Amino acid sequence: MKMLFFDLETSPILGYAWQTWEARILSIERGTGLLSFAYKINDGKTKVVSIRTHTEKEMVHLLWSLIDEADVLCAQNGDRFDIRVANRFFIKYRMRPPAPYKTVDTLKMARKSFRFDSNKLDNLAEFLLGERKIQTDFQLWQDCMAGDKKALKRMEKYCKHDVDLLYRVYQELKPWHTGHPNHNLYDGTAHKCPVCGGKTQRRGFMYTRVGKYQRYQCVGGCGAWSKGEKIKHDKVIS
Repeated sequence: MKMLFFDLETSPILGYAWQTWEARILSIERGTGLLSFAYKINDGKTKVVSIRTHTEKEMVHLLWSLIDEADVLCAQNGDRFDIRVANRFFIKYRMRPPAPYKTVDTLKMARKSFRFDSNKLDNLAEFLLGERKIQTDFQLWQDCMAGDKKALKRMEKYCKHDVDLLYRVYQELKPWHTGHPNHNLYDGTAHKCPVCGGKTQRRGFMYTRVGKYQRYQCVGGCGAWSKGEKIKHDKVIS
């Protein structure tokens, strides 16, 4: 299963407004642009692509290729932000949709199974890993929009570090994720851990209202629980 971990960094909208509080933009001077993105495929090396060395169109085409080849996309708040923003750039350059994929959103994973004080990546990383995002302020985005090379390099480092944290936070959360795409279906295996593809052992049974299933636990990786084959009964259960 080919899993793509990624994070986009975009420039803000530049426009005019009559007031600062609950401002309504009267005229857009410049729309959102793509500054950089970082990515990691499975447990490979984290890489970063930036407007410092590429045109926006080149970056968008590379991002499209990565998504087109992936089975699963993973990002923090990816379902609502990164994937939709990526699609915006794809249609901007008149590109067709990439091949269908599944998504794993670490923000949704955190919200579904836990009650953390905050579900932001910075706070999840601090709680789970004892690490933080690289601290920045809005000046960095302003400098990047102005084409400052030093600022763009710092943005690349910031973006790359986010993907490294994303990957490690995902590793901590994934055993708890009941809706994870099934490794067995992609890898052509049976009774491996559906979450990580590791070795499993039979551990009792799982019961539903009308059925009994073999239960497995991952012992070769993440420790996640999974449901196997249905146990047949001679009696009719109503």
